[in-house]
Amino acid sequence: MHSWRAARAWSYNLHIGWEQGLRANQVEFLTITTPWLALAKEIIAGRTFDQVWINDLVLSSARDGGDISQTQLAMLAALAPVRVGLLTESIYDYTDSEMAELPDMQRTQAEVEKCLPHLTHVVAYDEADVAKVKHRCGLPCMWAPSPVVESLIHEDVPPPTYNQAFFSGSIYRGRQAWLEHPLLQEHLSRHASPDQGTLYPQVFDRLHSRPARRLIQNPLAVPFYSVYLN
Repeated sequence: MHSWRAARAWSYNLHIGWEQGLRANQVEFLTITTPWLALAKEIIAGRTFDQVWINDLVLSSARDGGDISQTQLAMLAALAPVRVGLLTESIYDYTDSEMAELPDMQRTQAEVEKCLPHLTHVVAYDEADVAKVKHRCGLPCMWAPSPVVESLIHEDVPPPTYNQAFFSGSIYRGRQAWLEHPLLQEHLSRHASPDQGTLYPQVFDRLHSRPARRLIQNPLAVPFYSVYLN
């Protein structure tokens, strides 16, 4: 993803949160973000791996600026005997009317299925997709609810002091109608994104601007990868 506007919809626990969880469980890992895949061989520099995780298969499609090539997928598949693909949104669990409303979904399904031959396992966040992945692709697939960082889970939670539900997602298609529905006005309110008023959107956009992407395709940029991540 090359813009904050596109990337902000994907929550922390689906991405950087994985790093926190792996680190907490003493797992040694290396993260390579999509813009740096062209230099993956140089970044890896002879290391060996037990597993490769691709997070996530939906973002590998051109729809969201990922567009991982078949050559890159083959390179990732050659790194480890176990290759896990994370499917973090519904891909197959749609009705015909929903598919008609989501014209990009068929293309996204096709892009995801291009990744599957390079994998040995799939983790799906929609339990309805598990059986379809197994049937269509013959890969072991398990359902996993969206992970939450353990430090954010509390048992002794005081009763809420507010009587409204907060909506903080992207407003598209039918969501606008729900937010404006008269019967919900007293019960539902939109919560502003925490990034508003901060420098994070501008920093992200500059890191992934077109000139920056050209720069990080140069092998001389490899020593700066750790700086980029931090």
